[in-house]
Amino acid sequence: MVGDRMKALLIKEKWLNLILDGDSDGPKDWEIRGSATTVRGRILLAQSGTGMIVGEVDLVDCFEVGLNTLVKNQKRCKINPLEVKYEKPHVWVLKNPYRYKEPIPYIHPQGAVIWVNLSGFESQLPAPDFGFEPVENKFYYGQQLYVKKGSVKIGTGR
Repeated sequence: MVGDRMKALLIKEKWLNLILDGDSDGPKDWEIRGSATTVRGRILLAQSGTGMIVGEVDLVDCFEVGLNTLVKNQKRCKINPLEVKYEKPHVWVLKNPYRYKEPIPYIHPQGAVIWVNLSGFESQLPAPDFGFEPVENKFYYGQQLYVKKGSVKIGTGR
């Protein structure tokens, strides 16, 4: 599957906050891991040790990285490259982070260390709020129409 909102990446609080909120240099959009991943698309973000889903992000790329590249991109990974202990570090490239207004609890399966599979969990997720709202009873070829929040509503023309 290209994207899987039912797969949550486990991340420690410090790094999770940098991914979702950033710092003065911008967001942490390079997650450093010890292996590659084939997962791409929208994924959930779970805070390690809490049993809570706190947001979501697009996982768009993955590649092996050397020390020189980490040094040049320290603002993206938010870690001192000399502290990276992986033999073959990999960058997991993240885009479009979204923090939920309220964390959502989940039951953490025993043995889950990097990923948590959450089949059947989607009904508990909030719809991402990208600043748009549905237009009541307005569809285009069966698709719900949306307008920017606070804008003038589209009338029926009747």
